[in-house]
Amino acid sequence: MPSLAARMLALALLSGAGICNARPTGGAYARMSDDQVSAAISRAHAVQPLGARVQAVSEPFLGTPYVLGNMGEGPDGDGRDKDPRYNVKSADCTTFVEHALAFALASDLAQAKELLDEIRYDHGQVGYGKRRHWPEAQWVRGLEAEGFLEDATAQVAGPAGVQTESVTIDPKALAASAHAELKEKLRPEEVPVGTFSVPYVPLAQMAAAGGALEAGMVINVVKADKPGLLTRISHQGLIVKKDGQVLVRNATSVGKMAVVDEPLAGFVERQGRAKSWPTVGFNFQRLRPRAP
Repeated sequence: MPSLAARMLALALLSGAGICNARPTGGAYARMSDDQVSAAISRAHAVQPLGARVQAVSEPFLGTPYVLGNMGEGPDGDGRDKDPRYNVKSADCTTFVEHALAFALASDLAQAKELLDEIRYDHGQVGYGKRRHWPEAQWVRGLEAEGFLEDATAQVAGPAGVQTESVTIDPKALAASAHAELKEKLRPEEVPVGTFSVPYVPLAQMAAAGGALEAGMVINVVKADKPGLLTRISHQGLIVKKDGQVLVRNATSVGKMAVVDEPLAGFVERQGRAKSWPTVGFNFQRLRPRAP
């Protein structure tokens, strides 16, 4: 559980913008100036361990409206997606997690924006074709390879062990898939090729796994194979520990359609009720410290 100092810092990040109360119209970061966001990141930089810092810097995102595909390459891209590269006024599940990780590693906003590019793109090469579009093939795999993340699924699963799901991707499979935007915008040489696996803790084991979870872990929802969909990870969030509870902080497209905290048990139960695309379990990742 995060230290008292970390929890107090989260309140300070909110109070720094003068908005400690409920946030019915959006997240705290959205109402901060860039200088205030930078100061909040700087204040959080001393929080240890790193997972507690992820929790602290993600707190002011609570209430941020959910908007699918809210980010792109901005004016520096090739025109395929002109949405901004940095955005605290809205979020989808992945862009929320990406901002939280970048903020946790950075000492100010300028560095956070640089890290955000490194997290979102293959080796920080900004471009639609270099963006980590596929969670298993590019996002998890790439961030592990580049030293940002380490898999913690086996730790969470414990003696019961993990299971795996996999997906095969290539230009031909993409052409036959339901991924309309990627089919339209990606060039054949930009499509990952291969079979990509993701380990997961099965749904039935999650009731016994809560004690192994750490604040700040990334939780990835792993789905069963479904024809036409070239992905097994459908949703992402962060593990949060507050007042003795384990929560999932995520930008959700259901209910409030915003960044919210959900009790882990309720989140797992909701995922388990999915019928059209069944959930099989959850993958967990831990943010790694970056060398100075």
